[in-house]
Amino acid sequence: QAYNTAEKCFSYCVSLGENGNDLSRAQTFLLQSRYNRLKQQSNNNQDWTLLIQDCKQFISENGPVNDALPVAEILSELYVQRLKNSDSAIAVLEPFIESKYLQKTTLAQAKIVLADVLTISGDVWQSELLLAQVEKSFTEDNLGQSAKFKRAELSFYRGDYEWANMQLDVLKGATSRVISNDAIS
Repeated sequence: QAYNTAEKCFSYCVSLGENGNDLSRAQTFLLQSRYNRLKQQSNNNQDWTLLIQDCKQFISENGPVNDALPVAEILSELYVQRLKNSDSAIAVLEPFIESKYLQKTTLAQAKIVLADVLTISGDVWQSELLLAQVEKSFTEDNLGQSAKFKRAELSFYRGDYEWANMQLDVLKGATSRVISNDAIS
Protein backbone atom coordinates (compact mmCIF):
# COMPACT_ATOMS: atom_id res chain seq x y z
CA GLN A 1 0.00 0.00 0.00
CA ALA A 2 2.90 2.32 -0.72
CA TYR A 3 0.88 4.18 -3.31
CA ASN A 4 2.99 7.36 -3.22
CA THR A 5 6.09 5.34 -4.06
CA ALA A 6 4.22 3.41 -6.73
CA GLU A 7 3.05 6.69 -8.28
CA LYS A 8 6.63 7.97 -8.42
CA CYS A 9 7.82 4.77 -10.08
CA PHE A 10 5.03 4.69 -12.65
CA SER A 11 5.39 8.44 -13.29
CA TYR A 12 9.04 7.81 -14.14
CA CYS A 13 8.06 4.98 -16.51
CA VAL A 14 5.47 7.23 -18.17
CA SER A 15 8.04 10.03 -18.50
CA LEU A 16 10.17 7.70 -20.66
CA GLY A 17 7.36 7.80 -23.20
CA GLU A 18 7.57 5.46 -26.16
CA ASN A 19 11.27 4.84 -25.37
CA GLY A 20 10.22 3.08 -22.18
CA ASN A 21 8.71 -0.34 -21.78
CA ASP A 22 4.94 -0.56 -22.39
CA LEU A 23 3.73 3.01 -21.95
CA SER A 24 0.01 2.23 -21.75
CA ARG A 25 0.49 -0.31 -18.95
CA ALA A 26 2.61 2.20 -17.00
CA GLN A 27 -0.14 4.80 -17.44
CA THR A 28 -2.75 2.28 -16.29
CA PHE A 29 -0.75 1.39 -13.18
CA LEU A 30 -0.16 5.08 -12.44
CA LEU A 31 -3.89 5.81 -12.57
CA GLN A 32 -4.65 2.76 -10.42
CA SER A 33 -2.07 3.87 -7.85
CA ARG A 34 -3.51 7.39 -7.75
CA TYR A 35 -7.00 5.98 -7.32
CA ASN A 36 -5.95 3.71 -4.46
CA ARG A 37 -4.05 6.54 -2.75
CA LEU A 38 -7.02 8.90 -3.04
CA LYS A 39 -9.36 6.27 -1.61
CA GLN A 40 -7.17 6.12 1.48
CA GLN A 41 -6.14 9.71 1.88
CA SER A 42 -8.24 12.28 0.08
CA ASN A 43 -11.62 13.87 0.41
CA ASN A 44 -10.47 16.75 -1.78
CA ASN A 45 -12.91 17.03 -4.69
CA GLN A 46 -10.25 18.64 -6.88
CA ASP A 47 -8.03 15.53 -6.60
CA TRP A 48 -10.95 13.34 -7.63
CA THR A 49 -11.90 15.65 -10.49
CA LEU A 50 -8.33 15.55 -11.85
CA LEU A 51 -8.31 11.76 -11.64
CA ILE A 52 -11.61 11.57 -13.54
CA GLN A 53 -10.22 13.87 -16.24
CA ASP A 54 -7.02 11.82 -16.54
CA CYS A 55 -8.97 8.55 -16.78
CA LYS A 56 -11.23 10.01 -19.48
CA GLN A 57 -8.21 11.25 -21.41
CA PHE A 58 -6.45 7.87 -21.17
CA ILE A 59 -9.52 6.02 -22.45
CA SER A 60 -10.08 8.51 -25.29
CA GLU A 61 -6.43 8.18 -26.36
CA ASN A 62 -6.25 4.40 -26.11
CA GLY A 63 -9.79 3.27 -26.84
CA PRO A 64 -11.42 0.06 -25.64
CA VAL A 65 -8.34 -2.17 -25.41
CA ASN A 66 -7.22 -4.71 -22.81
CA ASP A 67 -4.93 -2.30 -20.93
CA ALA A 68 -7.65 0.37 -20.72
CA LEU A 69 -10.29 -1.77 -18.97
CA PRO A 70 -8.87 -1.26 -15.44
CA VAL A 71 -9.02 2.50 -16.05
CA ALA A 72 -12.58 2.20 -17.36
CA GLU A 73 -13.48 0.26 -14.20
CA ILE A 74 -12.05 3.05 -12.06
CA LEU A 75 -13.84 5.73 -14.06
CA SER A 76 -17.17 3.89 -13.96
CA GLU A 77 -16.82 3.40 -10.21
CA LEU A 78 -16.09 7.11 -9.76
CA TYR A 79 -19.12 8.03 -11.86
CA VAL A 80 -21.37 5.75 -9.81
CA GLN A 81 -20.02 6.39 -6.31
CA ARG A 82 -18.78 9.96 -6.38
CA LEU A 83 -20.96 11.58 -9.05
CA LYS A 84 -24.07 9.36 -8.74
CA ASN A 85 -24.18 9.13 -12.54
CA SER A 86 -24.67 5.53 -13.65
CA ASP A 87 -25.53 6.61 -17.23
CA SER A 88 -22.00 7.97 -17.70
CA ALA A 89 -20.56 4.81 -16.17
CA ILE A 90 -22.53 2.71 -18.64
CA ALA A 91 -21.35 4.93 -21.52
CA VAL A 92 -17.73 4.33 -20.47
CA LEU A 93 -18.13 0.54 -20.37
CA GLU A 94 -20.32 -0.14 -23.42
CA PRO A 95 -17.53 0.43 -26.00
CA PHE A 96 -15.55 -2.33 -24.28
CA ILE A 97 -18.44 -4.75 -24.69
CA GLU A 98 -18.67 -3.88 -28.39
CA SER A 99 -14.90 -3.94 -29.03
CA LYS A 100 -13.45 -6.59 -31.31
CA TYR A 101 -9.96 -6.03 -29.89
CA LEU A 102 -10.42 -7.41 -26.37
CA GLN A 103 -9.22 -10.78 -25.23
CA LYS A 104 -12.03 -13.14 -24.28
CA THR A 105 -11.29 -12.87 -20.54
CA THR A 106 -11.09 -9.06 -20.69
CA LEU A 107 -14.44 -8.94 -22.47
CA ALA A 108 -15.94 -11.17 -19.77
CA GLN A 109 -14.55 -8.92 -17.04
CA ALA A 110 -15.99 -5.87 -18.82
CA LYS A 111 -19.40 -7.59 -18.94
CA ILE A 112 -19.26 -8.31 -15.20
CA VAL A 113 -18.38 -4.69 -14.39
CA LEU A 114 -21.11 -3.39 -16.71
CA ALA A 115 -23.58 -5.82 -15.12
CA ASP A 116 -22.79 -4.35 -11.70
CA VAL A 117 -23.42 -0.82 -12.97
CA LEU A 118 -26.63 -1.88 -14.70
CA THR A 119 -27.83 -3.48 -11.47
CA ILE A 120 -27.17 -0.24 -9.61
CA SER A 121 -29.06 1.70 -12.27
CA GLY A 122 -32.02 -0.68 -11.95
CA ASP A 123 -31.67 -2.64 -15.20
CA VAL A 124 -31.45 -6.09 -13.60
CA TRP A 125 -32.60 -7.96 -16.70
CA GLN A 126 -29.79 -6.66 -18.92
CA SER A 127 -27.42 -7.24 -16.03
CA GLU A 128 -28.52 -10.85 -15.70
CA LEU A 129 -28.16 -11.37 -19.45
CA LEU A 130 -24.54 -10.19 -19.39
CA LEU A 131 -23.78 -12.37 -16.37
CA ALA A 132 -25.38 -15.38 -18.07
CA GLN A 133 -23.16 -14.83 -21.11
CA VAL A 134 -20.04 -14.84 -18.95
CA GLU A 135 -21.25 -17.83 -16.97
CA LYS A 136 -21.87 -19.80 -20.18
CA SER A 137 -18.51 -18.87 -21.74
CA PHE A 138 -16.48 -19.64 -18.61
CA THR A 139 -18.30 -22.53 -16.96
CA GLU A 140 -15.16 -24.04 -15.37
CA ASP A 141 -13.37 -20.77 -14.62
CA ASN A 142 -13.36 -18.24 -11.78
CA LEU A 143 -15.00 -15.67 -14.08
CA GLY A 144 -17.92 -18.01 -14.74
CA GLN A 145 -18.24 -18.83 -11.06
CA SER A 146 -18.18 -15.15 -10.17
CA ALA A 147 -20.89 -14.46 -12.75
CA LYS A 148 -23.00 -17.35 -11.37
CA PHE A 149 -22.62 -15.95 -7.85
CA LYS A 150 -23.70 -12.48 -8.97
CA ARG A 151 -26.71 -13.99 -10.78
CA ALA A 152 -27.65 -15.84 -7.60
CA GLU A 153 -27.42 -12.55 -5.67
CA LEU A 154 -29.67 -10.87 -8.24
CA SER A 155 -32.21 -13.68 -7.93
CA PHE A 156 -32.14 -13.42 -4.17
CA TYR A 157 -32.81 -9.67 -4.22
CA ARG A 158 -35.62 -10.17 -6.77
CA GLY A 159 -37.23 -12.64 -4.37
CA ASP A 160 -36.48 -15.89 -6.25
CA TYR A 161 -35.00 -17.53 -3.18
CA GLU A 162 -35.36 -21.12 -4.37
CA TRP A 163 -33.38 -20.55 -7.58
CA ALA A 164 -30.78 -18.47 -5.77
CA ASN A 165 -30.33 -21.16 -3.13
CA MET A 166 -29.97 -23.83 -5.83
CA GLN A 167 -27.24 -21.81 -7.56
CA LEU A 168 -25.42 -21.21 -4.29
CA ASP A 169 -25.50 -24.95 -3.56
CA VAL A 170 -23.80 -25.55 -6.92
CA LEU A 171 -21.20 -22.93 -6.10
CA LYS A 172 -20.43 -24.50 -2.72
CA GLY A 173 -18.81 -27.34 -4.59
CA ALA A 174 -16.89 -24.97 -6.83
CA THR A 175 -13.18 -25.46 -7.27
CA SER A 176 -12.52 -21.80 -6.54
CA ARG A 177 -12.16 -21.48 -2.80
CA VAL A 178 -13.05 -17.78 -2.78
CA ILE A 179 -16.31 -18.26 -4.68
CA SER A 180 -17.15 -21.36 -2.65
CA ASN A 181 -16.60 -19.46 0.62
CA ASP A 182 -18.80 -16.59 -0.60
CA ALA A 183 -21.58 -19.03 -1.55
CA ILE A 184 -21.41 -20.74 1.85
CA SER A 185 -21.71 -17.46 3.77
